[in-house]
Amino acid sequence: MLRFATLDVALGDVRSPMTALVAMPGDGKGVYPALILMPHRGGIDRYTIDRAERLAAAGIIVVAPDVYHWQGISVLTPDAKEHLRDEQIEADIGAALAFLGADARVDKARIGILGHCQGGRTALIGLVSNPGDFSLGAIYYGGSIFKRLGSPGPAPFDRLSTIKCPIHGVFGNEDTNPSPDDVNRFDAELTRLGIRHEFHRFDGAGHAFQDFTDTRRGREPQGSQAWELTMDFLRRELKPEN
Repeated sequence: MLRFATLDVALGDVRSPMTALVAMPGDGKGVYPALILMPHRGGIDRYTIDRAERLAAAGIIVVAPDVYHWQGISVLTPDAKEHLRDEQIEADIGAALAFLGADARVDKARIGILGHCQGGRTALIGLVSNPGDFSLGAIYYGGSIFKRLGSPGPAPFDRLSTIKCPIHGVFGNEDTNPSPDDVNRFDAELTRLGIRHEFHRFDGAGHAFQDFTDTRRGREPQGSQAWELTMDFLRRELKPEN
């Protein structure tokens, strides 16, 4: 069951309504774990909707926020991603958490965050900025984690010590952002900090290799194999009933 909701997002004295895709398991009756699904560069497109539907079918409530609402655009432009700011993403994720917190059908002890590509990076922002709210994080090839976008402050990588939940990572060995060396650095730092994590790396795959709508970068069977590993992780950590 899919629908769209409007969330109120506040950043200082500025307020901006944000559209979010909501996917509900079955008839929506009962109590379920939940995921904030951070969209890739394409926003709430066919790929994001497909992932939301798959997760809901597995017994997980999904909220996917439209992080482009700050730009006031109805049609994505090629450079829309370049205008994203970390402080705005933090506010968007805070609003998504508040939305889930107000729903009696959400088990507040079983909330995770998952993202692909651009969404992998923004999912990490959620983990480091709201460490007490998430019981897991799943990051697909999130790059540019060693710098902050927007107002001055530490990069997501520099805030890893705040994370209090297990991390699942998926990466392509032919990617350049993050490169295999970037992934090694990420892996080593999580290990140093004692943060439980599992990283899966795929040969013959680069960035966005799970995106079946991208005929240039999408790869099978790597994309399907990665999703099965992700679902295994979610079943272990969120324990949905389906």
